[in-house]
This record gives sequence, C-alpha cells and structure tokens, in this order.
Amino acid sequence: LIADEVGLGKTIETGLILTELRQRRPLRRVLIVPPSHLTLKWRDEMRYRFGFQFQLLDTRQALEFLRQYDREHDETSMFGILSLQSLRGAKLFERWQEVEPHLDLVIFDEAGRLRNSYTKSHSAADLLSSNADGVLLLTATPVQTHDEDLFNLLHLLEPDEFSSYPVFAQRLEVNRHVLEALRILTNPNQPLQAAARALSHVERTFHGAYLRDNPLYRDVLARMDRPEYATRRERIELQRDLNALNILAHILSRTRKRDVQERQSVRRARTVRAEPTQAEAEFYGLVTRLCRQAYRRLGRTSFAAFATMMPQRQAASCMVAMVDSLVERLARAAAIDDLSENTDQAPEDFDLDNAKTEDRPRVPLEAIDLRQWRDRLAVHDSKWERLEAVLTDLSRDEPTAKVIVYSYFKRTLAYLQGRLAQLGIRVVLITG
Repeated sequence: LIADEVGLGKTIETGLILTELRQRRPLRRVLIVPPSHLTLKWRDEMRYRFGFQFQLLDTRQALEFLRQYDREHDETSMFGILSLQSLRGAKLFERWQEVEPHLDLVIFDEAGRLRNSYTKSHSAADLLSSNADGVLLLTATPVQTHDEDLFNLLHLLEPDEFSSYPVFAQRLEVNRHVLEALRILTNPNQPLQAAARALSHVERTFHGAYLRDNPLYRDVLARMDRPEYATRRERIELQRDLNALNILAHILSRTRKRDVQERQSVRRARTVRAEPTQAEAEFYGLVTRLCRQAYRRLGRTSFAAFATMMPQRQAASCMVAMVDSLVERLARAAAIDDLSENTDQAPEDFDLDNAKTEDRPRVPLEAIDLRQWRDRLAVHDSKWERLEAVLTDLSRDEPTAKVIVYSYFKRTLAYLQGRLAQLGIRVVLITG
C-alpha cells in the first residue's frame, strides 16, 4: 500500500516497480484499475515515461480477454487498464468470478474507494487480489473516517495477517508510540530524551512485547535516552531505525510532503462557527426526523444509512441551495432520491449505483412546503453571513488574496458563486 501524499509521485513509483519486476521475471498479465477519469492518464504515463504499452479496456474488451483466457489459460497475455466502474458492472464481475484469471500484478489507483468492505468495489478488488501474485494499492488517504478504512485495505493485501479488526487496533496502539517518537525526532529543537520517553510507552501496550524483545528497539531506545541534542546525521539514522520498528512498514509506505520539502506553506487552522437561526434549526430538525423515519423503515442497514443521511448532509451544507435543488427537481418530476447531480462524492462510496431505482431508499422531502421554507431560510443564511465576514476581513488585509472554497455538493458551490458575484468577487466554479 503506497499512501504517499498527493503530488509525491505514486504513479511514477508504480512505473519503477513495474520496471523492476520486468527485470526479475516475465510479466504476462498486468491490470491497472483506476477510476474512469484517470484511465487515459495512466496509459500515457506508462507509455511515455516507462515504455509500457497498456491497452484501455472497456467491458466488451475485458470480456474478450476472459474468453481468451478461458481457452488458452496461462498463454494469454494482457497489459490492460480497466476502470473500477467497468469492473464493478454486474455482467463483467460475474464472468470474472467464473474464469478467475491469474494476474502477475494488479494495481488499484485511488484505493480509498475500496475502503468499505460491504461495497461492490471492495468485492471486485478482493476477487482480483485473490488471484494475483502481486497487489499494489495507491491512495493519498488510507484513512478517511476511521482506522477500519486502513484495515479493510490491508485485508485486501494480506487477508490472513489482517483478519481481525480488534487485533489490528491493538497493533495500531503500538505503532502510535513509534510514530510519535518519529514526529519528535523530526524537530531539531526537541531533545532525544523526549523521543525516548514517547517510544518507551509501547511497553505498556497489549502487544508491547513485540518491540520490547526486539534488539533494534533496545538499541534505538539506548541511543535516544541521553540528555544532549543529536546531530542531523544521528537524527536521520535514528529515524531510519525507528521506521524499521513500524509494525506496518513491511506492507505500507507513506511519505508526507513535510518529510521531503524544506520550504512549504504553514497551515494555521481557525474554526469559524455559525449559530443557526430559529428557522434553520427547525428545518434541519425536520429533515433529520424524515431521514430517521426513512432509515427505520428501510431496515437500519448500512446501505440505508448512507442513502438517507444525504439530505441531512445537504441541509448542513447549505439549506437554501438544498431547497432550490429540490424545487427544481420536483418541478421536472425527477426522483427525490437521485443523488448523482447533487454531489461530487464517488457513487461507490454509497454503493447506490448497484441498486435498482425503485429499490433505492427515499426520504419523503416532497411532503415539506418547500417554497415557504425557502422564504424563511433566505432571510438570514447564517453560514453565508459568517463567510462574507471572513472574506471582508481578508480583502481588507490582503486585497489580492485568492480563496478556495470546497464542498461535496454542487448546488452549494453554485449558490456561493451567485452570492460572491453579487459582492463583485470574480469566481471560477469547478466541479467533478
């Protein structure tokens, strides 16, 4: 699992790995599985930088590969790029299960999309991984919501070693102290003894014996447990040895930009809170009740939870934009539960695209008097008023400042585009 931050060259690293593997042994079947919008990028990067000729595969071509493999077995050659969306299609997925072709290497880009073990994406990755000699996962975000995200990815790589999440969580507790010692070592103003104290806490953990009995652990601890400051060379050597104590080092590689960039931006976070108006609090409460009712009606499954929480998340993002979107969609008789045009979140995060339209969870928002609520909510948009105040202060201090506003929801961005334009601020809207 290569989990380097964005911009540190995971694609290039993949090309180097492929080049090394090709020198070690013949490669007959290699499959790259990225999201659909990255397939061309992968083909061009592998061709122009490394000389690998990968073919873009659609569903029909992938099925043809399976037919050929079914006839010729190991004689079949294939260097292909198949989108995750195509792989998850019912017809191709079922046929792949029947044939189970052996692969020399399978590479999953944007592997964070595989983090939910109950989705079709994860099942597809599990199917390919179980019949491949090598598996490479690439993601800048190995943990998005919970440590279980990382566990599910590592389970794809080593299902025997990572078979129990509670055991994995105990092992992470050991790792936490190793990583804290590493963090202290990267600060030249921190004494070595501070890193030694942080590392020694591993001995109190459930799996502390894993490191306590390790000669390298005892050596590193002895080298750090001294009052004087270390030289740059000593710190680098200690970091190298501490990395070797990382209990996930054999399966996970993660590099952060701060580890390799000497000059970088300093991020100073500040939370700006918006107190909801009475109308906003009432509307959010109403949407929440409808979501809960729909969730109970649908059987309290994970599928139902993700689907029915979407209106609640939209309301939290921008209530006026949400109401405008609902009014427009009802006017053209669109399904109230169609999420595709409202969010930039990957559909496989919710696994909704595998459900038939008539089976998808619905939240009966059409029962609300939307126009009346729109009038009430538009009087005071508390989040917009706080954002406007922040931008006003910023423009006074830095007249040429540039600002990026992120949102999962496209209608929120369109709403902000209109309001910012009214202030005379030039706006570029980017979605997708």
